[in-house]
Amino acid sequence: MSFTALTSEVRKARKDHCCVWCREKILAGENCFYQSGPFDGVFQSNYWHIECDKAAGRDDDLDDGFTAGECRRGMTYRESDDVRFAEPRSWN
Repeated sequence: MSFTALTSEVRKARKDHCCVWCREKILAGENCFYQSGPFDGVFQSNYWHIECDKAAGRDDDLDDGFTAGECRRGMTYRESDDVRFAEPRSWN
């Protein structure tokens, strides 16, 4: 699996989006990280909370990609495992 970033930038959201990492809302007017490009031949564009992008950058377990929404906001997979089942999850 491979992702080729064609666009990678911090921008201010013009409307609400859903963070690809934690699946929580990114509100209009909030700074976020935007990335687009082909992943295994399929073009995609994703919005990330700034802290979720930083968490993904610290994560050593992303060689095979990830499933959207598996992590908690601002946490790596390993950090998210500690709280994944400890409290109920709200899907906005």
